[in-house]
Amino acid sequence: KVATMASQVQSMVDDYLDDDTKLNFKIAGASLVFYLVLIAVFNLLKLDAKLLSLSKDPKVRKEAYAMTPLGIKNRVYMDSTVQSLLSSVLSSALAFHLLYVHRNWREYSGERLLFDPDALTFYYCSVMTGYFASDLILELIYYNCFPEFGMIIHHVIFLFCCAHNLKNKVFTFQYIWLSLCECSTPFVNLRWVLHVLGLKDTKAYLVNGFFLTMTFFFFRVIVYSFGLYHLYTLYPLLLASDKPFASKYIVPSFLVVGYFLNLLWATKIVKGLISLMKGGKKAKKEE
Repeated sequence: KVATMASQVQSMVDDYLDDDTKLNFKIAGASLVFYLVLIAVFNLLKLDAKLLSLSKDPKVRKEAYAMTPLGIKNRVYMDSTVQSLLSSVLSSALAFHLLYVHRNWREYSGERLLFDPDALTFYYCSVMTGYFASDLILELIYYNCFPEFGMIIHHVIFLFCCAHNLKNKVFTFQYIWLSLCECSTPFVNLRWVLHVLGLKDTKAYLVNGFFLTMTFFFFRVIVYSFGLYHLYTLYPLLLASDKPFASKYIVPSFLVVGYFLNLLWATKIVKGLISLMKGGKKAKKEE
């Protein structure tokens, strides 16, 4: 009976997914396993605790190996930060590669921009899907360690969008400019690392804050704004296509929600940088 049920399930999958889509989901699964193993090894070898033990903040240093709420929170967040840093650097590089490959995108038809089953784009999308799934699993298991609920919403939205794209081969060009948004993520990660290591008053923290603000504003506000407007101009083509309801309404709605999350975070980042710069000026005056 088990063998029969397995055969039936396999048959349903074969009918539902074509060979390219099955390959993409296998790649996404491999990516998920890679990131889960990465953070598991990082945690089991206590590399997260070792990094935290180097902090100049005595409280963080004291709790580095402790099984206290603060110790666990910092280690879990460090694990999440490590995989996020790796994924964001990789995703940014792949996004620029796609931008180069499709550098003549202005000459593409609307149909190609929306529905081109470009193997390279969806291969890269598969890799990112695995990361989003891995980080979301970590966030859901250790929910109390992630104070920013917006990040969980962000991961749910873009995991759904990536998986949907893999299945329906849609939003090909849109994936490229969305991936470019990852260019700001390494600076977000470094900001937390510098903060938890007690280096908030250093020049490195200020410089990182500057690049975080610039990249976040450029990619997640300006590029995202133009990207959404460009998608709006193509929307009649999307509505007239044979793509499913989710492609026409849910994914575009999710992209708008992601845009407003970026605007919310952008205001917080700018306020933080202004506060940091004011604090630096006051310190110089006191000297």
